[in-house]
Amino acid sequence: MTAYASPAPTPPEPGKALGIVALVAVFFFSVVGLILGIVAQSMSKKNGVTNTPAKIAVILGVIFLAIQVAVLIFVVPFLQFAFVS
Repeated sequence: MTAYASPAPTPPEPGKALGIVALVAVFFFSVVGLILGIVAQSMSKKNGVTNTPAKIAVILGVIFLAIQVAVLIFVVPFLQFAFVS
């Protein structure tokens, strides 16, 4: 009877889980997702691994943050004139 060895488990990629958390968080809290994405990306870069979810979270975090700032600058001042009698 021949016994076959199973392949060795691959070590977990550092920052990968945090990158996925950042990608989910960026849709609800853009600043938190952006910060988590930057941290996850730096953890992965330190160990020489690519982290696509973290990179996408950083890109989306910057886009969503820019949209929020634009809304604060352009829309909010006009709202005060809408409710003045």
